[in-house]
Amino acid sequence: MEKSFEKLSKEELQKKLQELNELLEDTEELRSMQLGQTGHHIPGALVKKYADEIAGIKEDIEKVKNLLYKIDGK
Repeated sequence: MEKSFEKLSKEELQKKLQELNELLEDTEELRSMQLGQTGHHIPGALVKKYADEIAGIKEDIEKVKNLLYKIDGK
């Protein structure tokens, strides 16, 4: 699903950036907890799912940062 951030205002972009950063932190923490459990087999599909999810969140963060950069010119 393609996300469009271009139509958001500066304030909405700033809020979205904060939400994405929190989501990234939560997802990385969950991944670390689940993958760090010793003695439990973690299916490769789950490992890939987390890696893909984290990569997608980071990509969205970069998109929002770039849009904010264009607005601010900084």
